[in-house]
Amino acid sequence: DDPPTVASSTEGYRNKLHAKHSSDFFLDDPPTEAKLFGTEADTNQSGSAPTKRDLQALARITRPTEDLALLGAAFLVLVDGAADLRWGAFRQRAKQSSSASDALRLQPNSIDDARRRALHAFIDGRLSANVSNFTTRQSRAIRKLEGWVRGALAKADAHIADTYGPARTSPPEDLETV
Repeated sequence: DDPPTVASSTEGYRNKLHAKHSSDFFLDDPPTEAKLFGTEADTNQSGSAPTKRDLQALARITRPTEDLALLGAAFLVLVDGAADLRWGAFRQRAKQSSSASDALRLQPNSIDDARRRALHAFIDGRLSANVSNFTTRQSRAIRKLEGWVRGALAKADAHIADTYGPARTSPPEDLETV
């Protein structure tokens, strides 16, 4: 008999988890077809705005991870152009009834170029936020916020490229006056 492999022990563990937590949303698939939580299939690829319920779930988090704190700061920058980027400021803003509708109304051309570039410096190169320490509801809200932030930046990038060309962030200088 062959010794157990990592794959077989993982499958056995997934079977036990599925039996115990089959009502959890990310374990709905049969164990043999389950996808990893936090993969592309679970992220907010469309960039749809977080709902009021998402923001309320996030506002209940008192100790965010670094990734989540950065996403909260990005939300504040994108929606309000805020200067106070602390988690407490995000929690207060997330509790406001207009926050979800303000996120929905965000237009790519309203994102200041300097802020867009600064957000890229913090967000780019990071993997999906780690959601293992949060409830299922909070995890979904984090994924939605993350997708929305990344989607808003992508739309702002496209707006800049459409306006100034793909390699520019400002209008070309008139060579006649140089």
